[in-house]
Amino acid sequence: MQSILEEANKLCQEIYGQTYHEVYGFDQIDEEEIRQHIIIMKRKSKFINRDRIYNDGNSNFFTIWREYWSSMVVDQPIVCELYAVCAMSQMLKHINVIKGGGKEDDIRIHICTIMPSGTGKSEANDVLAVFARQVGLTYSTVDRYNDASLVGSINKQAVENNGRHGYIPGQPGWMDPDEKGILRKSDFVVFDEGENILKTSQFTEGAQRYLQKAMNRMGSEGNFITNTLVGFTVGGYPDCSCIITSYYLDEFQDTLLDRGLLQRMIVYIQDESYDTRTNIINSIIDGIPTFDKDPKETVPYVEGLLNAKMDRIQRLRDEAIKIKKFHAGTKTVAIRYTAKSSLREGITQLRELMPMMIGQKQIWESMITRMTINMLKVAAIHALSNYRTYIDEPDIEYAASLMMQTMKSMGFFLREKVTTDIDKKTMQIYNSLRRKFIGIKNTSLEWENAIIENMNLSPNRAKQIVSTLIENGKLEEISNKGQKAYIIK
Repeated sequence: MQSILEEANKLCQEIYGQTYHEVYGFDQIDEEEIRQHIIIMKRKSKFINRDRIYNDGNSNFFTIWREYWSSMVVDQPIVCELYAVCAMSQMLKHINVIKGGGKEDDIRIHICTIMPSGTGKSEANDVLAVFARQVGLTYSTVDRYNDASLVGSINKQAVENNGRHGYIPGQPGWMDPDEKGILRKSDFVVFDEGENILKTSQFTEGAQRYLQKAMNRMGSEGNFITNTLVGFTVGGYPDCSCIITSYYLDEFQDTLLDRGLLQRMIVYIQDESYDTRTNIINSIIDGIPTFDKDPKETVPYVEGLLNAKMDRIQRLRDEAIKIKKFHAGTKTVAIRYTAKSSLREGITQLRELMPMMIGQKQIWESMITRMTINMLKVAAIHALSNYRTYIDEPDIEYAASLMMQTMKSMGFFLREKVTTDIDKKTMQIYNSLRRKFIGIKNTSLEWENAIIENMNLSPNRAKQIVSTLIENGKLEEISNKGQKAYIIK
């Protein structure tokens, strides 16, 4: 039993970064149940191996990005990858992935990182800002959330000038009266004090709607944003990538789960980590230029750092522009047949990432469709960055590994922060069953019938509850006269 539990703990640490009991609960668990969990986790470990994120071939855009990133940001490997795919997605936003029925979707990636203060959020945005300037893209931060700032307004002086002279578009002297807002004129739109946009209020509701529309498929009706003014309407189709960075507040739950922002972005939630904080502190201290006798001794060190930094930036710029030129004529991305089955299996493992209650599972399932699309986009960006127009196995492995890391952070957020009414009801039913049927061995169907008869619930709901109780270890599997049965714990 001890060796089995050690193996389960090792797998849980590898996949979830937590112990077996933290993932599957602290109830008493028998050896057979642990073995079943080990089988499930081994299937997942294929898709969450961090080595697949970093060991993805020869030097390319991602390896150069990591090199530059690691000199600017300490101990944030997952955030590094998110910013890399977001940056390259904006470079190649003219390329589409094809979904069922011939529907197209642009490959832009939008990200939201929720992390403790002082762990690298601002430095991450600085890396992206430098990249944007180097490759000729526009980087903007959002300070105001009004319609004019986000969508646009009218330049009255231009209107008066055109009216006074009778100018029409295309004529010399005509002035464009449409002053575009940040969402319409920028390539990267960054909410670097994201707590303001993540807290739902009368001041942010409109901004959240514009942000959702900006992240919808480029050129679609759902992507069009407008601001109606007196006598004028301005609007357009944003093609930006959106980035939100913030520390965590409990008020974010409504926005993340109910407002639709979460489903459109790849969200990564990081808890406070003593080791991460220690590494950041040590990096600050270790990086200070140090001398023995004369401060001038530090000059070569500082010059070397600055030269190395400029070299990395230049190599990153050259590689990104080279990739964009290579794909100037690329319109869509295909996928190898064998890679498609790997994508399907990766999504299956995402859906079943960890045990959840019914209500939590419903929220989780609502994210999966867009997560499928985001995994496809990440795989496409990885392929395109390696000068291919098709997705292959290594691209799916990279995308699945990265998405598993981000989604497990969301999974723990759901389990720890969100208790829905339906989950409260499920636990009430469990406690009632426990009082009435303690020690009783039933098949899953018999437990369903017991719930229907005693709780007056529908067969479908009873089946959901039994499945959830089994998944969460509240109904323990045993053998009863050669038949699979369950006993309530």
